[in-house]
Amino acid sequence: MMLNDGQIGQSRLDLRVVYFEEVFTVPISFLESLLVQRNRARFRLLPPYREHLSQAFARFFMRVGLPIPIEKSW
Repeated sequence: MMLNDGQIGQSRLDLRVVYFEEVFTVPISFLESLLVQRNRARFRLLPPYREHLSQAFARFFMRVGLPIPIEKSW
């Protein structure tokens, strides 16, 4: 999924590509301390863009492959 560029004050963010095949997790306490340390505005997606990204992420991960094929029983 592609995210458009944006600007908050002097901070600018270029076009971004969200690659769902590589997901990284970090503790929330780490993110909160990083925000306090940087002490500047952060970029956030506004609705409906945030919901669109969330839905695209869910669609990517909900495709589950079953180990046994479904057999017709009727």
